[in-house]
Amino acid sequence: MNLRQAEMKEWESIYNIAKKNGKLLGPVFPPEIRDHISDSSCLICELDNEIVGFCLYTVLKRDPTRLTIQVICVDEKSRGLHIASNMVKYIQNKYKRDIRTTCVKDSSSELFWASIGKKVEELPGKKRPICRYLISGNSNRRKLIDGI
Repeated sequence: MNLRQAEMKEWESIYNIAKKNGKLLGPVFPPEIRDHISDSSCLICELDNEIVGFCLYTVLKRDPTRLTIQVICVDEKSRGLHIASNMVKYIQNKYKRDIRTTCVKDSSSELFWASIGKKVEELPGKKRPICRYLISGNSNRRKLIDGI
């Protein structure tokens, strides 16, 4: 498994994964992918030299303590290999920030985010309720033991 920032020449492969998973993700447009690649905020996962997953995120300039993940997607044939959670860990280790994300309630996305984060908010959506999750940037840091 190779995790790295995407290059512009790879935008079409990323877009094809997004299109195949459109019902789960909703619309992800080519300009959005290109913008994230240009901003170095599109992480990809390769297996056997093939892109099998991607993550679009934004490092917040006004809030140095957090970032947001807009889209995380793994091709169906590569699911179950912990690719999405490894992408989240990679981003968390690189930026040392809290990660916030939004997903549709009672979806497979919510199952994923609930397994690695804490629900902090639930709001009515246009069609279905949406949930916001927080993955703490401190979760991997060593905690002090009382009395030592």
